[in-house]
Amino acid sequence: MNLTQNSDVMNQDIYTPAFGINIENISMNELFLKTVTRVSVDQYTNKPASFSLQVNDSNFGSSNEMQELLAEGRQIEIFMGYAQAMQSLIKGEIVAIGFELDESGGFILTVEGFDRLHAATRGSVFEKFEEKQTDRDIVRKVAKSLHLNATVDHIEPRQGDQIQNQENNLELLEYLARMNGFFFWVEGDTLFFKKNPVESKVVLTRGKNLTSLSARLSTSGQVDTIEVRGWDAAQKKAFSARAKSNHSRAFVSRLVPTGQMQISGLAGASSERIIYADGKVRTIAEAQAMADAEMAEQRRALLTAEGSAIGNPDIRPGSIVDLENMGRFSGEYVVEKAQHMIDQSGYRTSFSIRQHL
Repeated sequence: MNLTQNSDVMNQDIYTPAFGINIENISMNELFLKTVTRVSVDQYTNKPASFSLQVNDSNFGSSNEMQELLAEGRQIEIFMGYAQAMQSLIKGEIVAIGFELDESGGFILTVEGFDRLHAATRGSVFEKFEEKQTDRDIVRKVAKSLHLNATVDHIEPRQGDQIQNQENNLELLEYLARMNGFFFWVEGDTLFFKKNPVESKVVLTRGKNLTSLSARLSTSGQVDTIEVRGWDAAQKKAFSARAKSNHSRAFVSRLVPTGQMQISGLAGASSERIIYADGKVRTIAEAQAMADAEMAEQRRALLTAEGSAIGNPDIRPGSIVDLENMGRFSGEYVVEKAQHMIDQSGYRTSFSIRQHL
């Protein structure tokens, strides 16, 4: 949904904030939805999404049917948006239920849970993946174990075996994402493991649908070169790999000339960072992958922002937010976290973003 049109149609019923809830594939009726005073969904890259419901129902304690329905382990799907245009924001399961009884006799029930990626945090595994099993194959195997489909961008082949040493599957995905410069998240029944953002773009404009923004540009920690050093125990020989900052137009355009000098080292300070990765990398190829990933992460940290907007279900991890009328902070950003909330104040979306390079 393009919220740049909202100012023209905000008073129409079609743009009334709305949400829907399915539990065990059963759509909750209007009577139940009226007892829900707040619903929120928190979406992230590289970690499970979560949800929270606040239910004001004085009859809950005496209703066996409702207690059985809002119970740990129940499958749930939450939709949010507007009257004629709701989208599924999370499919997961309930993991926690709590309540608060106030002095006036009011009964507030809180229901919380996670998406299917949360199952990857349970248990630890030792497994050896042979060289012929690519990182892409490993991601797909993890997705299958979570009963998820997988959409995985191309990953360059690695050298040597991959060891999952008493780690849970989420830690394995985090490691593979870090080493390859990827990020991942779950939407519905699909695990996305991506190098580049999805094509979806939302334009946010100051004075229209952008309600607040806090941005920060910092050259602290930015260097021109990153070197990763390792040790080959078999050959008793050191090795290293280097990654040099790619001063792309998108990156350089954010900086004034003195800022560019800080990063390149022309201001008199060293502009190289050395990472000692003995035991973490076994080959030059792995050292190069780590150096490239660290450089990519460093570049992404140059410009970050947090803000909120008129509720929009299209703002989600991996999507692009285009900020308008924000001076040198205008431009495209990638969403790393989004929180969607509907309560008595309406529908709003909060987000954390970093520059799109």
